[in-house]
Amino acid sequence: MYDNLDDIINTLRLIRTDGIGYVTFYSLMKLFGNATVAIDNLESNDLIRKVKKIVSRKIIQEELERLDLIGGRVIVYTDDLYPILLKGFKHSPPAITVIGNYKEVLFYKFRYVVAIVGSRNASLNALHLCRSISNKLAERNTLIISGLAHGIDTAAHSVVSLGYHTVAILGNGADIVYPKSNKRLYSEICDKSIVISEYPLGHKPLPSNFPRRNRTIAGMSQGVLVIEAKRSSGSMTTAKYALEHNRCVFAVPAFPNSCNSSGVNYLIKNGACLVEKADDILESLSSLSSCDLHEVKENKDFFSNSISKLSSTEKHELYDRILGLLSDMPVSIENIVRELQLPTKVVLMIIVELEILGYIQRNDSDECFLLIKA
Repeated sequence: MYDNLDDIINTLRLIRTDGIGYVTFYSLMKLFGNATVAIDNLESNDLIRKVKKIVSRKIIQEELERLDLIGGRVIVYTDDLYPILLKGFKHSPPAITVIGNYKEVLFYKFRYVVAIVGSRNASLNALHLCRSISNKLAERNTLIISGLAHGIDTAAHSVVSLGYHTVAILGNGADIVYPKSNKRLYSEICDKSIVISEYPLGHKPLPSNFPRRNRTIAGMSQGVLVIEAKRSSGSMTTAKYALEHNRCVFAVPAFPNSCNSSGVNYLIKNGACLVEKADDILESLSSLSSCDLHEVKENKDFFSNSISKLSSTEKHELYDRILGLLSDMPVSIENIVRELQLPTKVVLMIIVELEILGYIQRNDSDECFLLIKA
């Protein structure tokens, strides 16, 4: 089933290890080229080996076996099947779990890919409009992306009942139905289209999962349509991620006194395309080319050759020097390199190791700050 089984297993071993987030993972890939070499280097570091245990190969193999039994598979970021739109997103998940008709969906050439999100407690008018827009978009060869939540998400996914494809991005393990009331819809999407998750099988739908889920929804799409949303909501977070990555943002206007009007009206005031019907979205996206969800060519520039190993003494000296430059205020890696007058790859390797050891952390802008006092 897998042509690159070792790469998949070792990628999952890294991202399932506490302290190795997506930023750290991609830094490791820049340093070492692949997950196997990265693990070998981490496990050869005495200090890291004492405080951090990489998830075992056996645990990952058991996860893949369970996934195979329910008709799913893992797709890593180097795989031809990995969605090309998502690969262009900063801090995209290094691996996703898919269940369903993934070959047909991921290899199909859609005209457009549009995410539709909005309130879980949407009005009847909003739900009716959502179904109308999503149906007409699907008729025009548009893939509909959403998050399987109550309300607008459920209405958007309803195109699957008409024979069109839709992708449900989950904030929990791909084998868990959340909300449970959408069990029938989940099953229908698994049968006819696909569900995607970046979390392990059995992972519960924790509140902290959903910002990541929302980022993946935005990353999978060329544009995001918001229908009824408050200013502080997951839908607005999805729109924010889309704007940060130059994806189109659309919004259906709402009556000012409506409890779900503040978010969508704010988006329109700040430049989102006002949408009343599906044609408004299609006209806005008309300049874009047809969308392949997968990529055949590997991005060779992403990788670099493995760096030479430093001695334990040299590493500890660099640990101290870098920690001495940091505080609770974020500092860019470029400034650290400039201050130390060392090669970027050497500084990046030490920063990654300090992250794994729990001394420092990086924010979304790739700036470092002290997590605990050394």
